[in-house]
Amino acid sequence: MASDAGRTEAETELQCGICLSLMWKPVTLVRCGHSFCCLCVMKDMKHRMDNEQVLACPLCRAAVDSKPTVPSVTIENIIQACVARKSDTDQAAEKRRTDEMDHELFLLLGWANTTRSDLWGWFAQGSAVFDPDDQVFRCPACVWEVDRDGVCANQACRRKWTIDHSLLPESPSDESDEDGSNMREWNEESAGSDESDSGSYMSDAE
Repeated sequence: MASDAGRTEAETELQCGICLSLMWKPVTLVRCGHSFCCLCVMKDMKHRMDNEQVLACPLCRAAVDSKPTVPSVTIENIIQACVARKSDTDQAAEKRRTDEMDHELFLLLGWANTTRSDLWGWFAQGSAVFDPDDQVFRCPACVWEVDRDGVCANQACRRKWTIDHSLLPESPSDESDEDGSNMREWNEESAGSDESDSGSYMSDAE
C-alpha cells in the first residue's frame, strides 16, 4: 500500500499543471522552474499572444521572457516508466492521448512557422528590422519597437532579437561637437579677418 501511495504521489508530481495529465514532451520555464507539456505551454502562449496578454507562467504568473528548456529526457523516461506499470487499457488510452497531442502539435507548428527540431524557434529568432523613418528597430513578428537589448516592447510578444548597431545614425552629441568645432573655426577666422581689417585701417590713417 505504501508503495502504491508513493507511486501515486510521484505521478502527481509528473502531471502537467495545465492539462492535469502526465506530462508529454515536458519543458521547463526558465524563470520559475515549473514544467508543462510542450504542447500545453505553447497553446497557453499562443492564447496570451492572440489576446495581447503578458506571457507568464500558468501556475505562478512569473514572466516568460526567454525560451523554455528543451524537452527533459530524464523526466520523459520516468513518465514512460509510470505508463509501463499501468494496465493494458490505460496504456492504450495514454497512447491515443499522446497521438492526438502529437497531431495537434503538428498543426500548432504550422502557426508558429517552425519545425519539431526547433520547437521554440518562433519565440526568439533572427534580427530586428531597422525602421529608417522613425530611426528605431522593430520586432519582425509584431512590428513593435524593441529596446536596447533587442527585446520587443509588446508585452504580449516579448521576443528577443539581435540588433545591428551599425545601422544606427551618428549620435546627436557627435553632430553637436562637429558643429561646435566648425563654429569655433568660423569665429577664429572672423577674428583674424577683423584684426587684419583693423591693421589696414590704422596704416591708412597714418
